[in-house]
Amino acid sequence: MKRRLIIGLALLFLVASVFPVFSASQAEKGDDTIRMGICPPADSEFYQLIKSGIEQGIKDSGMENVELLWQTPQSHQAVEDQQRIVEAWITSQLDAIAVTTVGDLYAMDAIFEQATKAGIDMYFLNMAEPQLEGVVDYDNFISSVGYNNYQAAKILGEWVVDNLGNSGKAAVLLGTPGVHANHRLEGFLEALKDTDWEIVSTQEADWVRDKGQSVAETIMQANRDLDLIYGQNDEMALGAYQAVADRGLTDSVKVIGLDGVHAAVKSVLSGELTATMNVAPKLMGYQLATDILRHLEGESVPKIHDIDVYVTDAGRAAEDIKVF
Repeated sequence: MKRRLIIGLALLFLVASVFPVFSASQAEKGDDTIRMGICPPADSEFYQLIKSGIEQGIKDSGMENVELLWQTPQSHQAVEDQQRIVEAWITSQLDAIAVTTVGDLYAMDAIFEQATKAGIDMYFLNMAEPQLEGVVDYDNFISSVGYNNYQAAKILGEWVVDNLGNSGKAAVLLGTPGVHANHRLEGFLEALKDTDWEIVSTQEADWVRDKGQSVAETIMQANRDLDLIYGQNDEMALGAYQAVADRGLTDSVKVIGLDGVHAAVKSVLSGELTATMNVAPKLMGYQLATDILRHLEGESVPKIHDIDVYVTDAGRAAEDIKVF
């Protein structure tokens, strides 16, 4: 009897080692579930708007077998953390993965190559061709959905000249070092180069509101005659506006941002922020979901899918707020 029990247990172990064991949730999903992983660099309002657009795109597709996985690193600076998330998804054999990275694009390209060889559809999100060209292998991703950061910042700079005049003193709140911050500075400077605007300070504020506020305060202490603060994203701009308001300088120091999130558009509508470059994050997410699902259905999608951008100022804030 004891010998039979040992043989039975041995056979049970053999079966378990040969055939994979699935959880109840895996069995319920079925083999036709499409698993889509999205890994932005932060879980900010901007990326939550993108997520909302993705969810709407999935809903409008009419496909009920789509599972959305959403995971972010601990911070914009946690580049290795983001890479580990993507590598884990590759091991899990997701159907499609989309990434926004503010870190080492060369390292991410190597991970994209690994995923592509594993048969996973890879996408860049909130990235544009000037950021990718000459850095990543275009064979390693299906499509890049985003906008041209350089061009968006240039349009915002041109808006400054057209609406605030041909001269003044400005400060720039930079995001963490990387392609996004570089292009958002270069485009803005290009728009101002033939004017009498002077950039008196450029300081990092890490894309976050509280640091935007503290850095803006430091800049204003050193520059009593400041006319303008440009936050490279809306979070830093909103922080900067609070610093300006705390000093009672809202009539003399204008603040502009870049993203087009609800808080910023609402602030413009309320007469606080002067303007924000609106890069339509919900539309970006919607387009990404549409591209992913269409490609999985065998349709072709553009390699570079640019989103139209525009400035939200007092003249159009009432219309733009309706998006939310």
